[in-house]
Amino acid sequence: MAWESLIATHAARALEFIELMRDRAGFEEALTRYLREMDVTETIGTAIRTQVLIELEQPEERTPQLQVHDAEAETEVEEPEDEPDVWDRLRPNRIAQNMRERQRRREESDRWIELFIASAEESLILTHIDNAITFVALLEGHVPMGKAVQYYLGTIALTGGRSQSVFQRTMARLAEVHLPVRASVRTATND
Repeated sequence: MAWESLIATHAARALEFIELMRDRAGFEEALTRYLREMDVTETIGTAIRTQVLIELEQPEERTPQLQVHDAEAETEVEEPEDEPDVWDRLRPNRIAQNMRERQRRREESDRWIELFIASAEESLILTHIDNAITFVALLEGHVPMGKAVQYYLGTIALTGGRSQSVFQRTMARLAEVHLPVRASVRTATND
């Protein structure tokens, strides 16, 4: 169940990313970029890709504006209508202007990607926290809470910064529920 919820979270965020990059990248390029930026393994990447394709096959359940889109295929090649227009585009100031515009779009895309990946990472961490809490509930009475969260992290093979963040935030959420708090402290924090 934990794997399914992680794949579902990834697929939903990947579809949002594809839509965000719709005018800047084709479907395959956007999906590949999402998978690379989220640093998923090949196995999970294949599952995410499959789920995204399944979601796209069910248009009545998706937002109507999201469709497989190939930005490169839609790029129309402008054919020169008359000679002065062609020469105008080859003027040094026009070339420099076009280069600045491409650079601006690239920087804007990089900013969007950076922000989106941060948001997607947060969604993924929240999914991990929910999964870890479920794992704690399943193992309640058999192992301590911290150990149950560590079992979850080991089972999912989550390591590094994500693992530490999920562990700490899961334990904090569990503390909100399981720590005895005096009534006076609760009243003071609610005011």
